[in-house]
Amino acid sequence: MAERFDAVVVGAGAAGGLAAYALSRAKRSVLLVCPPTSSGASQALGGVAWRSPLGARFPSAVKDGLPLDRRVIERRLAVLAPESSLSIDYRDLSWAAQGSGGWVLERSRWDAWARDSAPKLGITVWKDAKLDSLTLDRAGRMTGLQAGGRSVEASVTLLGDTSVLPVAAARGMRLGQDPEGPARGKGGETLLASVYDLPTSRVDDRFGAGPGRGFTWEVVLGFLPKGAMGYGFIFPGHASVHAGVLVEDRSVARAGTTVQEVARLFEAHPSVAPFLRGCARGASALLPSASRTTRGLKLHGDGYLIFGELAAAGATPGIVLRGMDAQAETAWAAAETAREALETKDVSARVLSRYVTRLNGSGALSQLARPDDRAARLKWNPRLHQAYPDLFAALFRRMMTEKGQPKEHMTNLLKDVLGASRIPYTALARDALAAVGSL
Repeated sequence: MAERFDAVVVGAGAAGGLAAYALSRAKRSVLLVCPPTSSGASQALGGVAWRSPLGARFPSAVKDGLPLDRRVIERRLAVLAPESSLSIDYRDLSWAAQGSGGWVLERSRWDAWARDSAPKLGITVWKDAKLDSLTLDRAGRMTGLQAGGRSVEASVTLLGDTSVLPVAAARGMRLGQDPEGPARGKGGETLLASVYDLPTSRVDDRFGAGPGRGFTWEVVLGFLPKGAMGYGFIFPGHASVHAGVLVEDRSVARAGTTVQEVARLFEAHPSVAPFLRGCARGASALLPSASRTTRGLKLHGDGYLIFGELAAAGATPGIVLRGMDAQAETAWAAAETAREALETKDVSARVLSRYVTRLNGSGALSQLARPDDRAARLKWNPRLHQAYPDLFAALFRRMMTEKGQPKEHMTNLLKDVLGASRIPYTALARDALAAVGSL
């Protein structure tokens, strides 16, 4: 006989734990289904909540010990050339008190928090439960699921794990997928994230931020071979260093390389290697995903809502990654919408459409309404990954290198370097505007 809950939440990590937590605080019976992750994936994943939605959306969770590992007090954006790097750094010590710079989050610590907090809040947890199938009634309304060989019935189901997609496809359902597939002219993306173990005291010293503080470094990889395009990132965790790359699959394939080789090149770069020196490599996670527009996304239906990584798949069109923001926002919006629907005893698609209304009002998910904006096109613009890194390296090398001669006039220097780059001025202006819009 199937167990019965007000709500079933599928997916651990940031979004799943927060959604289950919020519904439990609303006095609803909740089952949290935690599908098994790939080997080491949960330990390798982490991120940064830039907009600090956690304190605003989930103040009680923060008070109840939600693990916010480090307050970000410095952000760096950089372009790496083969033997040089150019970065823009901003440090603000007031962020340490206000949390305005965001927090570094680690997936493994979030999972532990959700698991340890669940019994205190009356949340039932099915750990490492493989999703077997979704249950629909004759009218097509979702009424529950089967996972780990067990059945459950629920008034509303919140789906937030990628393992849902093949199961839904087997029932002829499109959940969080663009029916037209990847956006025209865009390929897929692959993320390779790794975590390196390092004692907390050494992390504090190495990153120069102090106890409980950290910084983030997001990088355009302008040194990759034969037109491959990618980004890198690095940030300190609680007792770890997180590093990884995001690549555009087609460009990497054309270059005859792999995401693993791109990650190796990034970690070996002279500007990156010192951060990882002496660290013990821990777990890694390889996460392929489709780069797609949000046209046709089905985020709700009779009896269910799509949230977490499924809803946030298209929420990072620019060069600054904001996936953790999006997941936290979808968790809040899904939990609030489910709570209202349960109160009115109406979980129809019409009532659950309030979820989309909430998402449309979310700053962190504003990109979902603008799938074709300039920032999205800039993300995998070949000029950003090939021409501009060479241009910046040439410009600053001539500016900074001492030759025992009078300095060149800036106007002549810019004219020479831009002329040698052969980048049209119109393209330069368009890309500059797009870059500003993506930050």
